[in-house]
Amino acid sequence: MLAHVTIRTRLIGAVLVLFALTAGLGGFCFSRIHALSAVTDDLGGNALPSTRTLGRLATNFETLRSRQLAYLLSSEERRPQSLPRLRVSMADIEADIAAYAGLVSDGEGALWDAVKATVPAYSAMGEEFIRRLDAGDAKGATAYVLDGMLPALNAARAALKADLAFNEAAGKTSAAVAQALGERARLAIAVVLALVAATTVAVGWMSVSTISAPVRRMARVMDVVVAGDTTVLVPHTGERSELGAMASAVQVFKENLIRTRKLEAETADARLAAEAQRKAGMRQMADDFEAAVGGIVGMVSSSAT
Repeated sequence: MLAHVTIRTRLIGAVLVLFALTAGLGGFCFSRIHALSAVTDDLGGNALPSTRTLGRLATNFETLRSRQLAYLLSSEERRPQSLPRLRVSMADIEADIAAYAGLVSDGEGALWDAVKATVPAYSAMGEEFIRRLDAGDAKGATAYVLDGMLPALNAARAALKADLAFNEAAGKTSAAVAQALGERARLAIAVVLALVAATTVAVGWMSVSTISAPVRRMARVMDVVVAGDTTVLVPHTGERSELGAMASAVQVFKENLIRTRKLEAETADARLAAEAQRKAGMRQMADDFEAAVGGIVGMVSSSAT
């Protein structure tokens, strides 16, 4: 499949695969962290401030009630000292209600409306209690604060309790979601890391098996051919890649070596044939010369007799 793919293309592909894996892992981790950050932001930006502010409102409300009772039990001489503290509690409640207005979360509207309706109403009834007591109607003030204000007190406490329970449940839910997201993120990141590691190993193995190993094999074949062995088979011939180009060059070298050896053998055979022909010619000349000399000697001998 990769026979006609160049080494350059393979290396670029491997780098791109690793880059894509790295970018994908980074993007995945970012998305998980972003989701977890959204939950923690909700915890830190709404759930915790809501619970803290509403808890302070409930505390200030109970402080107001206790200071009303303390004001009721105070002597006329000490009431001027107790009244400012009573006013401070009422002002604190107003400040808490104003501060909480921007922290109301989805689904809390009805509960907060009940708090806004009952707590200020009870605080306003405290003015009537102060007026009666300051007017000298201690009996009427006592009955009013202990009985007349009791339904409003219970309604305000119930509203605060319900809203506090809602915020506590919302905080626990957000914390559970954050914990679940964290656990899922850890598991998912571990799985993705394992996949990235496996893919990296696969890419590395593919690079070694399709680039490094063939190059080493080609180098060994070149050494064998250079050593003079022309029987070795040159691999990767015909491939449209750098390995194919190397194989073509080695094959050409091998064929030239075979051709050179053939020419050398033919030249040696021709030289041997020429030498044999020369020797045969020399022998023929010697035989002819000997025959001629023998004929002359015979003729001379005949003439002499």
